[in-house]
Amino acid sequence: MLDDDRSVGQGSQMVTVYIIVVTVIAFILQRMHPELTDLLAMHSTEVRSGEVWRLASYMLMHDPTSIFHILFNMYVLFLFGRMVEARMGSRRYFGLYIFSGLVASFCWLIFNWELPNGMIGASGAVMGVMAAAGIFFPDQRVMLIIPPIPMKLRTMVICIIIAELFFEVSRSQTGVAHLAHLGGIFGAVVYLLAFYRRTISAKAVQLQRGQEYRRRSTPPEIMHRCEVCGATEKSLPNATFRVCSQCTGAKEYCDQHLPTHDHH
Repeated sequence: MLDDDRSVGQGSQMVTVYIIVVTVIAFILQRMHPELTDLLAMHSTEVRSGEVWRLASYMLMHDPTSIFHILFNMYVLFLFGRMVEARMGSRRYFGLYIFSGLVASFCWLIFNWELPNGMIGASGAVMGVMAAAGIFFPDQRVMLIIPPIPMKLRTMVICIIIAELFFEVSRSQTGVAHLAHLGGIFGAVVYLLAFYRRTISAKAVQLQRGQEYRRRSTPPEIMHRCEVCGATEKSLPNATFRVCSQCTGAKEYCDQHLPTHDHH
């Protein structure tokens, strides 16, 4: 779930609702007419035969044998889609969703062109929306479901990208189109760079300046250390540390060992 953040816009959020409603209706029709899945799902063989509508229609299809596939996708879309739509406006937001889904399908198709594999689900488009949320609201804090750990949106998106790359390279999680997920994220980045380059650049500069400010304003943990006993201002908060003028280098000693140490 999202923590409150006044930076989240309050504009129209109806496109997100429409997408969810249409996708749920398509899922119901899938359950009633199983042949609909074969007609609209992504299949490389059919796309090579000219059925190019599958490049987009696969987003409406989900696993008809389980409700968890569509439930998870629509929950994530509802969670992040509303804030992104309020920020971008309905028209550009819908373009983001479709473009991310199309790039996801192309990325998957490139690596499965000669294989008789299939793909269904709006995960690629949803990943694109989530990536856009991480770009527009990088410091927005979210609470993960599994594991229940709070983190910033920027951090969550980076972790998801790393996980998707790991699962794709290692092939340790089969049956999931990780290439499509990564393609959706890539598509969102390209789309946002096309329309919001200045905004993204400004946020990058703001982030860099914030990190530099924190680095400069954060004092070092330990400023003084005795050369003899190793005591610091933390271990001996009431001690006085001085530099010995007779020793080589700026060597410090606590008030106990300053008069008794060997000069070197």
